[in-house]
Amino acid sequence: MLRPRDHYAKNLQGAQKTAVTSAVNFLALRKWGHLRLPNGQVAQSVYSESQRTAPNKHNTCNVKITFEGEIAFAKVQFYFLVKNDAEGKLDAYALVSIYGPPDADMLEDSYHTLWACAYSGDNNLKVIPVLVIISLVSMQPLPSKVGNPENLWFVVEKLGLDDIEITGYVDKL
Repeated sequence: MLRPRDHYAKNLQGAQKTAVTSAVNFLALRKWGHLRLPNGQVAQSVYSESQRTAPNKHNTCNVKITFEGEIAFAKVQFYFLVKNDAEGKLDAYALVSIYGPPDADMLEDSYHTLWACAYSGDNNLKVIPVLVIISLVSMQPLPSKVGNPENLWFVVEKLGLDDIEITGYVDKL
């Protein structure tokens, strides 16, 4: 995990509190802003972006994950650590807002290349172990067309990441 981070544990509010307490039974925790992935990418979070004062904020809060046995996409709210009572080690988690499943008609019509998903914000918050994060993705608003659903976001992935995992290449910072 990488900075920024909270200096001390803070109480959560609202939907974030509900999601975290149901998953790991914590009322207060220390938020972390960035996470270095095994492929060398640095995943940011909504928390870290809210700390930035520059007008040109990054859009690297969206990640590709394995969720309930399937590929899914999510927007990371923040990262946090929880001490494992059994072993005494720290486990890393992320609070994420899961995008909905891809629009089935668009996915089929595009031969499974256009993943257009609805975003529901705080209505679909989940706590996931950071080990299920595969890579960074960009979620871009899908231009609306007559007859298509509203509020859809489509996935843009960096090409070649599957090859990078095989070779173990890490981007130089």
